Amino acid sequence: FFMPTPEELTMKTRNLLLSTLVLSVCASGAFAEVNISWGPAGHLDGTDFAADWLGDDGSPYGDRGNGYTYGWFNGAGDPDPQDANRNRNNAASPNELYDTLNHMRKGDANTWKIEIPNGEYNVHLVTGDPNHTDQENDINVVGGSMSVLIDDEGDGNNFDEFDITITVDEGFLQLVPVAADTNQKVSHMSITAVPEPGSIVLAVFGLLGLFGLARRRR
Repeated sequence: FFMPTPEELTMKTRNLLLSTLVLSVCASGAFAEVNISWGPAGHLDGTDFAADWLGDDGSPYGDRGNGYTYGWFNGAGDPDPQDANRNRNNAASPNELYDTLNHMRKGDANTWKIEIPNGEYNVHLVTGDPNHTDQENDINVVGGSMSVLIDDEGDGNNFDEFDITITVDEGFLQLVPVAADTNQKVSHMSITAVPEPGSIVLAVFGLLGLFGLARRRR
């Protein structure tokens, strides 16, 4: 049976507090990931995705009451509801995420925007429609001063999936349709923060501190 001395106990307590603080700082780096699925209101209810995905039903840009501010703008740049979502109920869809969508062009060039902290992000965007292949999903992903053009090259697929890395420096990420004749449709998207190098170093030190405590207790 191992009984630490008062000096060892004090050191362990200090290390534990330091490790906990370091890991807490890393974990609270604020934003980690958000997942968006476009479709009619309630389209994720009762699905396996309800807990980890946020639905967007075409509501105008604003506070959604779920901890996030996001939504749609019309061609004039005003927050505006978009009655252009679809639930195809297509048995061939891989899952519910691929079965729903929102048109970006139904009489107007509609843009979508979400408020997120400045930083670097990996974005996985799925565009398309399980029922049609008439879309060419040319979209600008805008993070402020930086934008990345997504070009699906009109290959005639039902879906196109894109992975990009973008820097946000004005507190938002925005999707902007490019050309008027391409019938863009968005299905679902994941936005994941890229850890800053300093946070990774802090996390390593925190884990090493906890590992050291575990070894000492043996």
